[in-house]
Amino acid sequence: IALMFYLGGSRIFPVLGESEFERLYSDGDKVRLCGQIYRKTKKEDIWILYLKGIRMQEQGESEIEAEDNLLVYLSNGQEERVPEYGQYIRVSGTISFFQNAPNPGNFNQRFYYRKQGITGALKQARLEEIRAFTGKAGWKYRLLEWMSDIREKTAEQILAYLGEEKGGVLCSMMLGDRAYMDEEVRENYQKSGIGHLLAISGLHVSFVGMGIYEILRHASFTRTFAAGGSCAVLILYAVLTGGSISAVRAAVMFLIRMGAEVTGREYDGLTAAGTAMLLMLSFNPLQLFDAGFLLSFGAVLGVYLILPFWQTEGEAKWKRTIKMSLSVQLAVLPIMLYYYYEISPYSIFWNLLAVPLAGIVLACGFAGILTGTVVSGGLWPARISYGISGLILGIYEEGSRIMLEIPGARWVAGRPGTVQILAYYMV
Repeated sequence: IALMFYLGGSRIFPVLGESEFERLYSDGDKVRLCGQIYRKTKKEDIWILYLKGIRMQEQGESEIEAEDNLLVYLSNGQEERVPEYGQYIRVSGTISFFQNAPNPGNFNQRFYYRKQGITGALKQARLEEIRAFTGKAGWKYRLLEWMSDIREKTAEQILAYLGEEKGGVLCSMMLGDRAYMDEEVRENYQKSGIGHLLAISGLHVSFVGMGIYEILRHASFTRTFAAGGSCAVLILYAVLTGGSISAVRAAVMFLIRMGAEVTGREYDGLTAAGTAMLLMLSFNPLQLFDAGFLLSFGAVLGVYLILPFWQTEGEAKWKRTIKMSLSVQLAVLPIMLYYYYEISPYSIFWNLLAVPLAGIVLACGFAGILTGTVVSGGLWPARISYGISGLILGIYEEGSRIMLEIPGARWVAGRPGTVQILAYYMV
């Protein structure tokens, strides 16, 4: 842990301090700059480009280099000119900086983006020049562009079959893209305690990684080949879904699990979780203060530290499911209260139904994607698969709405103090 903070700690305070752009510009200033695209996404028909290697050009002056990254919101009418990953672009627009949380418990936009190295956003940006990337890492950007096209086409297919409301939820669950999801629906999921289903997590890793591994093993491939193939597919899936915190954590733990399979060693979940935590924090120590990071690892620690204390040999599966759900809830309770000030007391019971159904949603979702894309004339198989997913998503939506109408469905407890949190975990 000390080594982790030594390696990454030098990057914490510069990120939290004033950035180069904030020293040079104010909100609303007109800016002209160039940079390289390392990520892009689409939200409500507007393309958002992520730029690195920024160089600013003031009139009559030489270019100024900045280490900050920027978001670029393309103005309407430029959808056909969207550049690719790795390309350099020159754009002009209005600079806008992110704000701190206006009140306790509100979303801290500035910290959220600064821990990703992003300083601000260029609004109503106009593309002036697009130049292709010709460096040695061109293969990497071609892969990212290919994955981006797959994600966009898959999202369009899901929305075409399920509509905007349910399709947006399935896009979030399977592609890690919440841009298509209705904000009110997302809030209902969050407040009812099943918001974790919208994130790429261990459930997805188990389904994709272990699914591929078992298929290859049953096809008589060697254990090494099956492990390598499943790891490769899982890494590509993590890239496809945007590499969220929970996805990276689950992927690292899966890689260690496959390493144990190949070498004939026993897999230890705590060792895998600890390794994933150290690796992720050494690259970005600010994740330690991120709610998603703490909730992801808190859930894992609940399974490996709390569950064994009251789990017994040969007990019924439904009892183990209840104990596992309660173990996770106990582990993340202080984190939920610290960041969101409230919890849903009934969420443990709602999760007992919602989590098992999520596996069916994913299975039918993947089946719908494959039959709708690969199988010629596979309209009915895809429609049936998506129909089952849509039915369960309807249960989620209606169940969350009903649960939030029950008296006491939301307990607003406020933020616990540090001493209270330490005492809770010690007990």
